[in-house]
Amino acid sequence: MTVNVKWLSKEHKNRSTLFYFTKAEHALTNLQHRRVKVSSFSKCNDLFELASFSMKSSEVRKEHEEWLQQVESNFGLICFSFNWRHPLMWAHYANNGSGVCMVFSVANECFTSVEYIPDREKRGENFSFPRPQNDSIFFDFCSKKFSAWRYEQEARMFCNLRSMKGESGQGDIVYKNFSHELKPLGIIKGPRPQLSQAEILDASDTPIQFFQCRAAFSKYEMVVQQSKKRWYVK
Repeated sequence: MTVNVKWLSKEHKNRSTLFYFTKAEHALTNLQHRRVKVSSFSKCNDLFELASFSMKSSEVRKEHEEWLQQVESNFGLICFSFNWRHPLMWAHYANNGSGVCMVFSVANECFTSVEYIPDREKRGENFSFPRPQNDSIFFDFCSKKFSAWRYEQEARMFCNLRSMKGESGQGDIVYKNFSHELKPLGIIKGPRPQLSQAEILDASDTPIQFFQCRAAFSKYEMVVQQSKKRWYVK
């Protein structure tokens, strides 16, 4: 019997299906507490984060540093992907395939697609760093990365830290609660799974879809493990 994964591509008005890769234990706590961790720009793995333009001038570098401090104190982000099949995503962000990919339905107005560029852009004479008040320009500016990252097919949800006082958190860690903007749909277990069916179902207080994936036989991609006999049960 074919595993039903039509829910992955089901169309929702003004919404998109996005994928969030993480470790197995983090996925469980996310389901249990109904939230996702908000990352800070300074801890992103891209060493050129928020630096998509040439900064040869010392004045520009100083201005940039001051701007970064403002951004860091006001905004965080959650990084999703449009694609769950890429093996590098499982290797880099899901604990070498032992983690999971959480599947979310996200309102289209709540995320920005990353633009991948081959070279750092030149700064024009009239350039000024965008302020958060101008959401569209600010979010687009903060969503540019070197084209070598293109495989991630990233989508970013920006979180205004000052308006998230009611959200859950612990110490310096901030979480975005599940809501109409961020609705969990399911779990894709990696090819080296650590989570059982029971653990996933027990962690979620609402019905949730899930399946296990595996490495494809003829392509460099992940596919659905159709043989449920091979699913990790524990």
